[in-house]
Amino acid sequence: MKECGRSSGVEHNLAKVGVEGSNPFARSRKYTRRKGVFAALFALLLSGCAQDDLEESSDVLEPINRVVFQFNLFFDDFILVPFSSLYSAVVPDPVAKGVKNLLNFTASPISMVSYLMTGQGEKAALTLMRSVVNLVFGFCGLVDVATEMGLLVDPKTIGQGLGSLGVGTGPYLMLPFLGPTNPRDFVGDFLEALYNPVGICVAPNAQRAFYLSRQGTYMISTRAGVLDVESDIRAQSADYYETFRCMYWQKAGKTTAEEDTPVPVRKDR
Repeated sequence: MKECGRSSGVEHNLAKVGVEGSNPFARSRKYTRRKGVFAALFALLLSGCAQDDLEESSDVLEPINRVVFQFNLFFDDFILVPFSSLYSAVVPDPVAKGVKNLLNFTASPISMVSYLMTGQGEKAALTLMRSVVNLVFGFCGLVDVATEMGLLVDPKTIGQGLGSLGVGTGPYLMLPFLGPTNPRDFVGDFLEALYNPVGICVAPNAQRAFYLSRQGTYMISTRAGVLDVESDIRAQSADYYETFRCMYWQKAGKTTAEEDTPVPVRKDR
């Protein structure tokens, strides 16, 4: 089993955000501030970077990937971080939480399709129920009323759906602007962008604007939540490219392991 290298400083950062357990979705509900949520999830990716069957060494395009990675770091340092820092400074927490809820809401049709294509009808129905509740009672998805009601189900991408059907990930890819992925998930992301039911509902000439605005908002919102943690991990990594790749495969491993977990039931509060 290959272990990703971690310095004591990185371990200290993991301890600072209180990372424990193995389910990032369950753990994220314990945090009330978005920075705590994103920091914990981001740091979690580094906390067990051990790869058995994810073929972490399958990086046949590493020379090209490293060049693209350096470009992405440049884009991150000079474009994404300034915008994310401004977003974090001026956007109140309730508004930022509403943005995150809306992004999740617009992605829910994809989750429903992914569950249906893998024969998980119960989770598809629960996803639909969550969408209806948040649409009607959550101001079109700005408020996650469904979670407060105990209607809990993890999101599922088309790429994860393809994985459930036996399609392998293929080698590691680093894409300009979009970051790390693999051929399977890249195809899934392309199909999601092309056939997202929410995007299809808007005017044809506005579909590209819908996708770009959603993707841009997601990038800034997510990046704003991990500014400090990412900076520390980058500074304490001997080879940040390898650390980043490790974190990507760690996330992919946890997602794969959780695909067949039972559907959560309503919780008594």
